[in-house]
Amino acid sequence: MNPFISTDGRLRNGWRFLIAVALFIFTEPLARKIAIAITHSQGMGFEAVYRPLHLVLLLIAYSGMVRLFDRVCRGGLAEQGLNTRLPWLKDIAIGLGIGFALVTLGVIAIAVFGNLETRFEISGRTIPPGLLVLWTLTAAAMLEEVVFRGYPFQRLVDGLSAVDNAIHLPYGSSAIAVLSLLFGAVHLHNPHATWLGAVNTVLIGVLFSIAYLRTRGLWLPFGIHLGWNATLGLLYGLPVSGLTAFSVIVQSRASGPEWLTGADYGLEASATGTAIILLGIALIVKLVPNRADAELSSETLASAAGLASNIEGVQQPPDA
Repeated sequence: MNPFISTDGRLRNGWRFLIAVALFIFTEPLARKIAIAITHSQGMGFEAVYRPLHLVLLLIAYSGMVRLFDRVCRGGLAEQGLNTRLPWLKDIAIGLGIGFALVTLGVIAIAVFGNLETRFEISGRTIPPGLLVLWTLTAAAMLEEVVFRGYPFQRLVDGLSAVDNAIHLPYGSSAIAVLSLLFGAVHLHNPHATWLGAVNTVLIGVLFSIAYLRTRGLWLPFGIHLGWNATLGLLYGLPVSGLTAFSVIVQSRASGPEWLTGADYGLEASATGTAIILLGIALIVKLVPNRADAELSSETLASAAGLASNIEGVQQPPDA
């Protein structure tokens, strides 16, 4: 068995995954250097340039991989999970609603069982920074989805499918475990990071991964991701994974037991966060139809209809 080339003549999925990771490692400092050269800062202005720039570089690089290694000449973005033939606007809207609802439940729990102090200012001084934060959060959410649920994840899902089958796990389980653990690990570098925060981030990664596999698109997990971060940081003014730079219009301070509030890291480092993330996973599993199963059923029905038509044609006597 060739360790590099599969039976279909293409580079094996494991190698494609490693190349995708290498491209991320290469493009990240490149995007950072360009953003610093443009903005001459490390603040929100830098983030507003760095995040979308890194996203564009990765999309170009992964589209090249789709063409070179997957041998798909068109639809490089669609092959990465950004297929606009899907109900993408609907998926994003549903995702935004789920992210908003889950965070709102957590904030209500903090307000009821702890204490929540909030102040806000909507003015010409705060609206422009608020729009800049929204732009940055949007680019950052899509960037993380492309990295952790996009092309690298998809190649790992295919590459580890034999492992899932061998130990009787649902399709994609091994890849979900690997990428979600990495997703949690990178957030350990955030300010005030805790182990519970890392565990909850792993669980959020599982939620996003299941949302991708159910819909075969990045639109739903992107919507949940953006809805979660924007609701938590911009709408309620609370820390997002330990970061407080997003609280430019609303500033809030949660007090109470650390297991309830997550302390300085925020909701994502609390038992409250654990509960709402698990609720989100249950909602995705129970309420979001598996688009792959629906496509398979449609193909089966079409094949059956074609077979029936052929049989009927054979049975009909020729015209006189």
